[in-house]
Amino acid sequence: MFIHTRTFVGDLPVTPRLDVEVRDGMAIENLTARYAPTQVCTVKTAPGAQVVFSVVNMAARRPIAQRVADESGTVRLRLGLGSVHVTAQGDGFFAEALWDTRDGPELRLEGASLPKLYTFASPKPPETFPAPLAPEQKAERDAVLAKAASLRKIVHAKPAQGPLALLTEKDRSEEIDPRIFDPNGMSPRIGLEPLQVWQSPDVGEAPLEIWQWVQALDPLLGYRELPQSPLSALKLGAAGESGKDVLFCGICRKKGIPARLSPLDGEPEYEQDGTFVRVREPASARLRLRAPDGRGAVCGQDYTLSRWHNGAWKALRTGDLSAGKERDVAVPPGTWRLLTVVRLPSGDQLCREEEVTLAAGEERELALAFPQAESAQLLQCLPLPAFPGRELLQELPLTLLCWLEPGREPTEHLLLELREQEAGFAACREKCAVHLLTPEDGGFDELPALARQLFVDPERLPLVLLADQSGRGLYACSGYNVGVGALLLRLIEAADNILE
Repeated sequence: MFIHTRTFVGDLPVTPRLDVEVRDGMAIENLTARYAPTQVCTVKTAPGAQVVFSVVNMAARRPIAQRVADESGTVRLRLGLGSVHVTAQGDGFFAEALWDTRDGPELRLEGASLPKLYTFASPKPPETFPAPLAPEQKAERDAVLAKAASLRKIVHAKPAQGPLALLTEKDRSEEIDPRIFDPNGMSPRIGLEPLQVWQSPDVGEAPLEIWQWVQALDPLLGYRELPQSPLSALKLGAAGESGKDVLFCGICRKKGIPARLSPLDGEPEYEQDGTFVRVREPASARLRLRAPDGRGAVCGQDYTLSRWHNGAWKALRTGDLSAGKERDVAVPPGTWRLLTVVRLPSGDQLCREEEVTLAAGEERELALAFPQAESAQLLQCLPLPAFPGRELLQELPLTLLCWLEPGREPTEHLLLELREQEAGFAACREKCAVHLLTPEDGGFDELPALARQLFVDPERLPLVLLADQSGRGLYACSGYNVGVGALLLRLIEAADNILE
């Protein structure tokens, strides 16, 4: 829907135009038209309103662009052809809408309520695939990827020594006994900031004194999305909101006070009487999340709980839920939305939203209810040509074939997803055979023709094919697709019901 590149320009004179936005010392260039069909989209709203465009990704609304409406209340932006959420807010004004840009290039935001159930359409793809790589280009690409893989092996093979034992999992590859490693009190890394040596300023000893000192720093001018280190905040005497959060936790740790960014929502917390306490608003309300009896829910893939905060929906990391299980979550008062999604093979997503507003001390239960996809939405029915391995389709009513590039990142992601769904695949082993194929098995030279027959990119591996015993392709994808492991299990179930 929106692809952009960012360039640091500082105070250089750059003229904003349709496909170039200048904000916080950055020039943001819209490149979407290079990758997919687009159109210039116009939003009509209140003058001066902050307009945010978001897509559903990882089961939550994720902002992709923001603009400020001009004097006539107009925002113009080049977007792909598909669904987008649009919110606009200003002085005493708020409106939001679900917009499929294929329905027309103009949207009037007038505060209409959103549907509880809706389909979030994936952007229309380009008409043709990119030209295949020439043999010499493939060889060059393979050499670069092979070198990168060898360098990763060298890095991961280095043993931990001395201060490395204090690093987070992000910064090390070896295991450390958790009994001697407290990431909230010892680790020099707090969030995503670059690691740097710095000295704690002369401030009070109590967490709230430290917090007040940090909050007195000047606001950071410039691009606010960059992770900021404590050293940077202290040298500049200025920090953005996330930079202040990291600095607070860092000073606390240097003074021997365990502190962290909450694993739930990233808010700064410090330890008091054996529990972590938020320094901003307390978590004085409670939500109970309950998964349906028939299926579990993966946070960030099947569902998210989001809070309306500072003009945007902020997704929490509430953890995975097993089928029929509950989880209590302590949250601040405010407006919350539970979003559950079912991703279809087409890339579209079936979405269900439920909104609640909580006051301090209030408790509510939210049941995770998933939209139901019809079999016709899940399965294709494409006749398959002759291809190496077609004889494997005769083993069972259904067959899953995965052509892999061992050691390459997309293949590793696929294998991890299949392993995460190991129990589900074991349960259907009597009706669906699973074959993992590598170049040593042969026949990879004939895969591009098969991929084109299945309408997937012939240049991207792994190639995944679900087929039935009569030689019909029911689903195919190439490259890595988020959530493909769980999707394949749903497809196997849908296909089995049709075959019965």
